Amino acid sequence: QAYVDLVADAVEEWDERASLVATLERHYNDIERALRKIENGTFGICEISGAPIEEDRLDANPTARTNKAHMNDEGTLPH
Repeated sequence: QAYVDLVADAVEEWDERASLVATLERHYNDIERALRKIENGTFGICEISGAPIEEDRLDANPTARTNKAHMNDEGTLPH
């Protein structure tokens, strides 16, 4: 039983680390995208409507890809 518990703990720890890595990778990719937008002059422009992203939204989330009107649709954009 001790071996089974040890294996179960190891699997649980691996799952937690994999989840953390996925989250960090997503944040890294968001930052890289924002930096590319700064370089090409499209930072702060909604990817759906082409309208400016509100300053307070960018203050809260500098990697925001949409303005407030489309913030619920941001998850549907391609990565």
